[in-house]
Amino acid sequence: MNSLLLLAIIGLLIFIGLLWIFRKRKIVLLIIVLAAGTIGWYGYGEYSRSHKDLLNVKAKYNISATELLHEFETEDSTITNKKYDNQILEISGNVKEIKNNDQSDYTILLGDSNTISSIQCEMDTSHQLNAAELTKGSSVKIRGHFVGFQKGEMMMDVSLGSDVKLNRCVIIKNKK
Repeated sequence: MNSLLLLAIIGLLIFIGLLWIFRKRKIVLLIIVLAAGTIGWYGYGEYSRSHKDLLNVKAKYNISATELLHEFETEDSTITNKKYDNQILEISGNVKEIKNNDQSDYTILLGDSNTISSIQCEMDTSHQLNAAELTKGSSVKIRGHFVGFQKGEMMMDVSLGSDVKLNRCVIIKNKK
């Protein structure tokens, strides 16, 4: 889409240049105003674009937190990254920790409390209050957009924990 817009702008500039050579200034001025309006309209559309609320989006994968972590840690992470890249996941698991940054941004960590690895779920800004209701150790189902995997460092043959990262997360079920 961006390359098509760039080609249209270049073609328009060449056309304006040809018109300028023939000194039809009123037509050139009209074309410049139309081009500026079109570019401004496109820019405003891109600036004000928003993401869909994941509460109403169907997840492509429905998996438990421990299964997802196990898949990343035991299989080739580049292949697994490609599998989940830019996909909506629905993760069920236990809340390991609730991070509250600046009293409004919540990140929920899911996984087994006996391991360092976790799934980091950055909550959607419009669903922050739902995260405030969670408690550590509770069972929850969260839907989010997969953004990546960070393999944990190894120190003295012990993993320091891996992280699967999701953003725009919403809470589907909260079992206390």
